[in-house]
Amino acid sequence: MSARRDKNLIACLHFRPELGGEKVFVLDVKETGESRSQDLVANLKVPYLFGPDFHYGTWEQAIEAGGEIRSTRMTDEFGFTDFRDSLPGEFVPLVGIDPKGRLVPFTDAGRPTIRPGWTLLSLVPAETLALEQKARQEDPEGGKRGSKSNGRKKAAAAEEAAAAGAAADEAAARRAADPSAGSGTDAPAAPAG
Repeated sequence: MSARRDKNLIACLHFRPELGGEKVFVLDVKETGESRSQDLVANLKVPYLFGPDFHYGTWEQAIEAGGEIRSTRMTDEFGFTDFRDSLPGEFVPLVGIDPKGRLVPFTDAGRPTIRPGWTLLSLVPAETLALEQKARQEDPEGGKRGSKSNGRKKAAAAEEAAAAGAAADEAAARRAADPSAGSGTDAPAAPAG
């Protein structure tokens, strides 16, 4: 990668025959007089890495400001949506790594479906890291938005609600099947007098 668009395009042209068109990408560089370069990239049908709004300057600024590249293993219990929800701010998904070690980048042409067993590489900006740090200081037990412990509490509450609902449904079904059993009181009938 280079901050110079012309070098990136030359590298793209050089490696395309060797690697194949589907394995060559461009990281956009914002420069003046960029229309000729953009036309060339469009004609080559080379996808832009990380989406149309992400360019070399974005990358450089985020890292210089204290952002970090994060590697997160996806599981059945913690997937892409859980990762996204666990962050108190923005992030840029960069690359998915499948269980066989193949890299599948996020591009302007599409994004990989991140499944359990995959690893997600993402750029987490300094602002999001600061919000994470603040959340940890405010709640050392990890009750921040989307945390695993918070997720477990929500799952346990949902299971309890489902069990209570099932018990109520079962009782209603018994009353419907046997109307004499269903006044809702166990008091004996008053003697006639």
